[in-house]
Amino acid sequence: MPDASVDRALIEFYRRAERRIKRNLQQMALSGWRTAYCEARLQEIGTIIAALDAKTRLWSTKQLPLEYKDARKNVAYAMGKALVPFNPIDEGMISVLVTATNSDVGMALRSVVPQLERVYIDARQAMITAEQVKDQVARGIIEGLTPRQTSRALERALRTGATRQLSGVLDLDARARLVETAQGRYISIMCKDGVTRRYQLRPYAEMVQKSTRSMTAAEGTLQTATALDVDLIRISVHVGACPMCIPYQGMVYSLMGETPGFPIMGPDDRTPYHPWCGHSMNPVTVEMLEANGELEEMRAFVNDPQRVVTNGLEYAEVRAGRSEGTPLEEALDAQAEAEKLRRAA
Repeated sequence: MPDASVDRALIEFYRRAERRIKRNLQQMALSGWRTAYCEARLQEIGTIIAALDAKTRLWSTKQLPLEYKDARKNVAYAMGKALVPFNPIDEGMISVLVTATNSDVGMALRSVVPQLERVYIDARQAMITAEQVKDQVARGIIEGLTPRQTSRALERALRTGATRQLSGVLDLDARARLVETAQGRYISIMCKDGVTRRYQLRPYAEMVQKSTRSMTAAEGTLQTATALDVDLIRISVHVGACPMCIPYQGMVYSLMGETPGFPIMGPDDRTPYHPWCGHSMNPVTVEMLEANGELEEMRAFVNDPQRVVTNGLEYAEVRAGRSEGTPLEEALDAQAEAEKLRRAA
């Protein structure tokens, strides 16, 4: 089992790094963005980022193999079978997962200094005609304002005299970079929906832990199921699934196409479906479905893409043949409305 204390230590390391970077940015802002001083601060930030990269590599090397091995044990236990010996395929898969994690994190972290360099250039340009912008960036860092407060302060500065002064000097992208930097959003990630989002360091570390452990557990599950000649995989169900996950809830896929009536699992059908995804994959057999009296009900459900389930109780009704589930569009509309209410709260 992965060591929870190692997870906590990594998050704490990112938290301290976040504070050190903010102090360096504070000093840059208070220096009036002087070139020599800012270059020295950026070098220091680069050293901090390199330490984060090294620490994350140590974490992935220790924790991901344990996550993979846990998944293997869970599959064997669920199937009531002896655990197959660890083999070169498992070793290779773990190596690929660790390498991919280190590569992705390294790329994301290496984007921090170039982004801050652009902010420094933006701030230098803005400072010539808009001292208010520099002051608001510095104030947001010094006073520890919330992201919303800092954003509003910058917006006020840009709506007043600074707006006229910045005409043709600071474009919308540059303004956005200043706001994001004041909020501590240094990590740029291209998401599945094609939108680039920027994360603060500590939430990014938490996201890395969640997503990489989920991917590792998924691979361990699939590799072990295949080794045990288990052809069917069931996707978990939970309340509040996002629009990306709703169509997959409760689905049963065939790994090798050996079970009639069940769709073959494609690359996009595997969990996790996004970085914060809470879904998992669990092995199941035709015999288990027959014993539960749900074989035909599941065949009908998985072959109707316009029907989904939104919670465990509804899924139980589908499995028992007492419900066909919820129309997909209706479920997506309900989720969108719930998200609006959550954001408004």
